[in-house]
Amino acid sequence: MCAGAGTGMVSASRMARLRMLGMLDDAICERAVDIIDRLHWVVSAPRACLRR
Repeated sequence: MCAGAGTGMVSASRMARLRMLGMLDDAICERAVDIIDRLHWVVSAPRACLRR
């Protein structure tokens, strides 16, 4: 009985942690996409100039 309650509490906190990590992951992914887009612009602009 006690073990069941303990694992229930652990899984609940783990689920909350996973949910927080998931939200963090989404935010990090969005930031990463933003950064990659900017880097792509920074890298492709000089290339376009070199081609001309």
